[in-house]
Amino acid sequence: MVLNANATEPESGSSQSGAHPTKTMSLNLTRMAALMNDYSSDADEVGSQPAHLSVVVNGYRVKEEAAPVLQKIFLKYGDIAKNSSFSSVNISSSLLELVCDIYKKLEETDNFRSINPKELQSMLDEVRDLESANLDVGWLSQRLNDISQAKQLVKDSRKLKEAKTRNPAGMETSKKELEEMKSGPLVLQHAMFCKKESAKKRMSLALRVVKMKGSCSSLKIRRPR
Repeated sequence: MVLNANATEPESGSSQSGAHPTKTMSLNLTRMAALMNDYSSDADEVGSQPAHLSVVVNGYRVKEEAAPVLQKIFLKYGDIAKNSSFSSVNISSSLLELVCDIYKKLEETDNFRSINPKELQSMLDEVRDLESANLDVGWLSQRLNDISQAKQLVKDSRKLKEAKTRNPAGMETSKKELEEMKSGPLVLQHAMFCKKESAKKRMSLALRVVKMKGSCSSLKIRRPR
């Protein structure tokens, strides 16, 4: 079966962009080997029933279940493997199957919280390897990074709520200290006002004493000569 998603069909041999990978890659070779072994060409399987059906989508032979996903990707992003570092169409097809696996997994996930951290990190690593093979999967990398950041925000929020639950007294103390800091200037102003009033009272008392002494001096009786 051959499907076309309005993308340019690659040709085997020298028509692919690079004859050999141009970058150092950490692609999971075990995963790639498994993908390659999942299907064989019809010529190699004449007279035998294939392990599973494969479909050609724009020149790439992929598993039948990956074909609709790959068509959707090609329609939205174009031929993301046209600049692949590999000259082999079979290898590029295997890499595209890996893209389809990740895309489908995200598409079928209702809530990003259900993706466990280990699984998410594995997908991020695989997409980085795909990028190093010159596949145009920046859009997929961005989506995974957004999910990673969202999960981190949820985790931080949960930790904050747990801290509040575990130490309500500490939260109340912090709140009280904050209120005291806010009211500090008012307390200081009140203390200064009281100090000024006390000084005024002392001054007034001293003046009254002086006046009383003056009055007593004027009332002294003179002796007759």
